[in-house]
Amino acid sequence: MKRLVETACLAAICIGLSGCTSVRLDEKLADYSGDISRLEREVLNQPTATDPLRDLGAIYMRTGNAVQAEEYLSAAFDLGGRDGKLLFYLGLATEGVGDHDTALEHYLRYPEVPRLSPYRSLMEGRYASLVRESAIIEMQARIAEEAELSDTEIEPNVVAVFPMTYQGSDADYAPLGRGIAEMISLDLQNVNELRVVERARLQALIDELALGESGYVTPASAPRVGLLLQAGTIVGGTYNILSGNTLRLDPAYVESPSGVTHSLSGETASLARFFELEKRLVFSLLGDLGIQLTEAERTRIEEIPTQNLQAFLAYCRGLQREDERDFSGAATFFQQAASLDPQFSAAEAGRGRNAGMRDTGGPGGDPLGGARRIEPPPPKPLNLLGNRMVQLAGGVQSPILPGVDQRQPATEQGMPPTVKPLRNPPPPPNQN
Repeated sequence: MKRLVETACLAAICIGLSGCTSVRLDEKLADYSGDISRLEREVLNQPTATDPLRDLGAIYMRTGNAVQAEEYLSAAFDLGGRDGKLLFYLGLATEGVGDHDTALEHYLRYPEVPRLSPYRSLMEGRYASLVRESAIIEMQARIAEEAELSDTEIEPNVVAVFPMTYQGSDADYAPLGRGIAEMISLDLQNVNELRVVERARLQALIDELALGESGYVTPASAPRVGLLLQAGTIVGGTYNILSGNTLRLDPAYVESPSGVTHSLSGETASLARFFELEKRLVFSLLGDLGIQLTEAERTRIEEIPTQNLQAFLAYCRGLQREDERDFSGAATFFQQAASLDPQFSAAEAGRGRNAGMRDTGGPGGDPLGGARRIEPPPPKPLNLLGNRMVQLAGGVQSPILPGVDQRQPATEQGMPPTVKPLRNPPPPPNQN
């Protein structure tokens, strides 16, 4: 167990450094010399202003000095700076100096940033990317040390909801299993007695164990899955689309570590009434688990995220693309879902999350890529002589351009090379 803890700690350190090592550091500090001088004067003249400190920190981060960047950005943060650019670069800088947890805290402030700010999406995407990286490394560590894990780590109130297994052949409905699982998870998160395994950790385990869609969890594999996720209850099941767009749900859950399987009552209804089936499934599960809901919890669970079936199907496709790490495609589908139903908040959240991961390169990518697209590049050094010559050329309408002078004066002026030089002038007349 001690080795597992050490591995997890090393993983956290690696993630903390990944923000720096994965950043493309090809910008030169000399390109910003004029900006640095100006900003340093502003800091001296306005010691409580946060923008000059922020911009200095951003320059040092873009040119590879995370330590100095973190000093300037932290100073601006301590003075009360909370704009999106400051928080994004402060997250990058704290990643660069190895403070992974604090970086996550800064990125997690993205809801405080106005929606129109491009840095909000970058912060959200970077947060999601780090969570995915953390989950992958955690699952790899737990699998590597699986023999040393104990059933005592399993927490009875932790629930893992796996995507339901599709039993049909129409590929259009294959992503629906992810959407069903996500809606169940969101509903269970409203229950104070339960803790739901995050999608990132769940998907990391699915990828690491190569659990196929033909059967994510079986009674035989559930004890192992529960041990790795520390989850006492594993929820899954099957679904199919029958003739006439009829949805059939057959949910089940498995106790870990015993592997005892409990089938819940199957439900059939029109696909358009999907959420009615999903809500009945959730209440049936909670009843089986012996959980007494408060009125507030029941009310929150009964809320319908969207009445638009096409919006929900687009949302399911977005979840599938996200799990496949196609963040650009996921953002497109989530945007489509949000356009079909602007009140579908889960779709809008998915759009922002995946757009941010796309623009920051995703896990292990270049988090500064998005910032480069929204910020102007450093100014190029001025060539005053060249600029003046170009202006003169335009003024006289002649092709005068600066360049290397390769003329041979004697021949270009038409003087034959054999012409004798002029004699010296006579001496001045006698002044006496």
